[in-house]
Amino acid sequence: MISGILGFYLLFILTAVLHGDRLDMVKSLNEAGLCFPFFITWWILSKYDAEKGFRWGILIGAVIACSIGLHQWYINPGLRIRSSYAHPNHFGTMINITLPIIGYYALKIKQHAYKILSACTIIMQLVCLYLTGSRGAVLALVGAVILGVLWTYLSLRKYQAIKFSRYIWVVILVLLLGGGLAFHHMGEERNVDVIELAESGKSITRAGGERAQMIQASIAMWKDHKILGVGAGHWGEAYYGQYRPADIHETGHSMPHNMPLFFLSTGGMVGFAGYGIFVIVSAVTLTKLVKMKKDSAFALAVYMVFLSFFIQGFVDTTIINKIPARMYFALMGSFIPLCCMQLKQK
Repeated sequence: MISGILGFYLLFILTAVLHGDRLDMVKSLNEAGLCFPFFITWWILSKYDAEKGFRWGILIGAVIACSIGLHQWYINPGLRIRSSYAHPNHFGTMINITLPIIGYYALKIKQHAYKILSACTIIMQLVCLYLTGSRGAVLALVGAVILGVLWTYLSLRKYQAIKFSRYIWVVILVLLLGGGLAFHHMGEERNVDVIELAESGKSITRAGGERAQMIQASIAMWKDHKILGVGAGHWGEAYYGQYRPADIHETGHSMPHNMPLFFLSTGGMVGFAGYGIFVIVSAVTLTKLVKMKKDSAFALAVYMVFLSFFIQGFVDTTIINKIPARMYFALMGSFIPLCCMQLKQK
């Protein structure tokens, strides 16, 4: 896992060094710094028996975040809630990567009070996920469930360790059906809801914004700068400058809401190779971890955290944004010592 992280960020920093641009260097170093929680949680959980604090911290944090979000909806119905986060999409990311962990411990912990609180929290999270209006987060959760079940089966089938309880299958079915309906309803709302652009007097539909134009512009950037890209700190400048699409109205974007294309357009083949190495090495490491533990519920939880984060990265900012990236890396740093701790106990 460390080799994947180092390979990723060192290659991205290398593109900034070769560009010789101060802004690119600062941007790439700032993004590399987002992985520090991985080492912090890994060190704490390796040194101390802090699993109880880990699961209670996530559970209580989710309760507080969801309570704030529901209060926002109560005060202003129709508002896309974001809780204490900077954007509704970040709140959706937090829900996606903590819900599998809460569900896993709800199955494993024998205390009835803990199970009831966990079940209520999961319901709150699903309600809040819908109220965020984040279609990317909903799509990521549904995709993570489907791919997570398949990945779990492929990882553990030779160990005959596939034992999903009926409760897990009920939750999976609810997530799939509810997620599909929620995604469809959100799409209908966005297509009907038209926002006025005060600056230009024009209007556009809120059906994905201008992501298609961002994708096209990012590909054009890469075609002109195949090896090193346009630079980590210059995507926005390029998008609103040389590669500006003729039909855009939105302002202030600094990334294309697509993480693979962000690293391809800003870091070229070198930066994209680093991102690809990171994703592949992470997947391999998690698979090895799951095979060590041989617990299908643990496998599904770990895979869903990984998959939901990277699926959402195709439509939102994730790993380059400090809020979702720090949460993700903190969880990734926790899985390895938690697995090893429990294996030693056995």
